[in-house]
Amino acid sequence: MKATIVLLLFAVLICGKLQAQQRPTKPPAMPDINALMKMTPEEREKYAEQMKKQLTEQAADMSKEMNIAFDPSSMPGYNFAPPVKDLKKLALIPVTPPSRQQLLAQVSKMEMALKKIAPSSIVQQVEQFSASKSIKEIQQASIGTWYGGEPQAALLLNMKAVQKQPNDGLAWNNLASQLSLTKMEEQAIPILQNLLLENPHSSVVLNNIGQAFLSLGELNRANQYLQRCLEIDDLHPEANRAMGMLKLYAKDLAGAARHFEKEMLVAHRRSSLAQLRKAVEGKKLNLNALRKKKMQLDGVDKRNFFEEIKLGEFELPDLPKKSDETVNWTRQHADYFQSIQQEMLFWMEAGKLSEKELIAEGKKHHGIYFDLVDILLSELGDEYSDLLGLITEDESSHLMNLTNAYYKTINEIKCPEPPVGHSVSGPTFEAYQRKCCDMKKPITDKYVNEYNGFISARYQVVNTRWKEYINAMISIVQLDPSAGNKLMVYRAVSAYFTFLMTSAQAVMLTAPPMECEMTSLTAEEADELLKTSNRAYEIKCPSWLKANFSVSVAKIKADCESFSVEADVYKLISVGMQKKFSTGTSTLYVGASLGGKLAQNVLSGSVSQQFYIVFDNNNEFADLGMRGSGGFNIANGMFGETVSYDFSMNNGFNGNWVAASEWVKKLESAMGFIAK
Repeated sequence: MKATIVLLLFAVLICGKLQAQQRPTKPPAMPDINALMKMTPEEREKYAEQMKKQLTEQAADMSKEMNIAFDPSSMPGYNFAPPVKDLKKLALIPVTPPSRQQLLAQVSKMEMALKKIAPSSIVQQVEQFSASKSIKEIQQASIGTWYGGEPQAALLLNMKAVQKQPNDGLAWNNLASQLSLTKMEEQAIPILQNLLLENPHSSVVLNNIGQAFLSLGELNRANQYLQRCLEIDDLHPEANRAMGMLKLYAKDLAGAARHFEKEMLVAHRRSSLAQLRKAVEGKKLNLNALRKKKMQLDGVDKRNFFEEIKLGEFELPDLPKKSDETVNWTRQHADYFQSIQQEMLFWMEAGKLSEKELIAEGKKHHGIYFDLVDILLSELGDEYSDLLGLITEDESSHLMNLTNAYYKTINEIKCPEPPVGHSVSGPTFEAYQRKCCDMKKPITDKYVNEYNGFISARYQVVNTRWKEYINAMISIVQLDPSAGNKLMVYRAVSAYFTFLMTSAQAVMLTAPPMECEMTSLTAEEADELLKTSNRAYEIKCPSWLKANFSVSVAKIKADCESFSVEADVYKLISVGMQKKFSTGTSTLYVGASLGGKLAQNVLSGSVSQQFYIVFDNNNEFADLGMRGSGGFNIANGMFGETVSYDFSMNNGFNGNWVAASEWVKKLESAMGFIAK
C-alpha cells in the first residue's frame, strides 16, 4: 500500500515537472521480468527495499525542488539517519551567552540585511504597520504572516517587536523559533541562551535550544537540553519526539517507543506513527490506550454512542431460574426475538454504496487522520476479536459436563411405585406421581438455575465489552468518517444483534419432569392420601372368628380376610357383596350359575359367570370386570378339567385350565410309591 502511494506521488510529481517544462528526475530502472522471476525470495525482498528507498529519496528531492510540503520520514523507504553535523554554523555560536544589548545589535544587522533582499513592497508594508501598532498587534501579525507563507515579512515584524520592547521574552522566543525554522539555528541559539539565563526552568526555551542543536547535528548537546526539558515537562510533545529520534539514531528502539508513546498522549503526527510502525517495540504500543489518556488530558468527555443509538433498549430479558418458568419463556418474549432479528437485518444492509458512489469514494483523498484511524481500528480489532463471543471453547465444555451430570442424576432416581391391584385408584396414582415429581423437580430446577445463571453472567460480561467496542469504534471513525469506515460501524452493530440472538438461543428451557405434568395434587394432599400405619405389624386371625351359614334368602361368610353376602334370585341369578378387610376394597357382583348332570350321566359339573364392580377403601370406583369358573367330570370321573378366568379393566385377562380327575391323582401317587 505504501509503495503504491510512493509510485503515485512520483507520477504526480513527474507530470507537474513536465508541465513546468523542467527536467524530470530520472526514475529508477525497472529490472527485467525474467530476472525478477529468477530471484530468490530473499533477493526479491532485498530489491523491493532498495526500490522503496530510492523512490522515497527521489520523492523528497522532487518535493523540495517544487516547494511541496512533504515529510519523507512517513515513507516506507526512509532511512533514519542523524543530520550531518554543521561545523561551520556551530563555530558561529558564542561560547558564553550574549547580553540583551549584544542581541539587539545583532538583530539590527539582520534586519538591514533582510531589507536588502526582501521585496520593497514587503519592507514598506512592515514599516507602515509597525509604526502605528502595539507590540501585541505586531506579534500577532508576525505569526499570521508566517502561517500565510510570508516568512520574510514575519521575521521583519518580529525584529521590530523585540527592538520596540527589548524586555519582552515572548517576542524574543518567537523570533528564535522563526530563525530556527528558516534554518538559521546559529542566530536562534544565542537568543535562546540569553533567555535561559533569565528563566533556567523554562521547558519551552530548553526544548527550542535542543531542537536547534539537533538540526545542526550536535546530538550530545541536543540530548542535554531535551533531557532537562523533559525533567520539567515529561509530556512535552516536541521534546519527546526529538528524544525519540535521538533514540532511533542510537538504535534504541525500546527507548524511542517510550518517547513516541508520551508524544502520542498529547499530539498525533503521521510521521511519528510511521516511526512507531517501523520500530519492533512500537508495534506493541497500544495507541487506543494512549488516545484514551489523551482524551482525558484534554478534558474531552467520553460519549456513549451505544446509548445514543439506543442499543441499550435491547437488553436480554431475565432468564428462567426454575423449570416452571421455561415453559412460556419463548412465547412471552416473542416480540423481543422479532425486533432483534429485524435490527440485525437492517444494520447488515445499511451503508451499502452503489457502483457510482463507490467510484466517487475511491477518488476522495484520505483525511489527515487516515493512518491513525487505520492503526487504531486494527488495534481495536486485535484487542476485542477474541472477547466478543458469548461462550468460549472451555466454557462450552463446562456446560456440556453440567448437562451430562444432570441427566445422569435424574436417571438414577428411583421413584416409589404404586402397588398393583384393585386398590390403586386415580388419586392414589396421582399421589405417587407427586412423590416422584418432588424428588426430580428440585434437581431440574437446580440445573436450569445453574445453566442459565452461567449464561446470564457471561452475557453481562460480553455485553459490556460490546458497548466498549462499539463506542471505541465510532469514536475512532469520527476522525476519518469515510464510507468504508462507516460501513465497518454498521457491520459491528449488526454483529451485536447477532450476539443478542445467540444469547437468547443459548438459554436452557428444560421443562419440569413428566411426572409433574401428570398430577395436580400438592405435596400435602399426596401425603394425606398415602398415610399408612406400621404395615410390618401382623395380627393373626383367631380360629373362632369364622362364620359360614345360610338363611332363607342368602348365604353369609365371614373371616379375618373378608365378609360376603350372596343371594340367589329365582335360583337363576346370584347377587352378592364382598368386603376385604386387608385391602379395604368392596366388590358388588351379579351372575348366573349352572350345575348337575349335563349329558345323560356322561358329563357332570358346574359353570358360573359374574360381572363385578370394585370400590377402593375410600368407597370410590376402582375397577370393573368379568370372572367365571367351571368344573367337569367325564365318564364318572375318568377324565376331569377345571377352568377359571378373570378379565378386568385395570388388571387385564387372567385364566387357567387345570386337570382335576381324582383317579389320575391316585394313579400318580401309586406310581410314585412303586418307583421308590
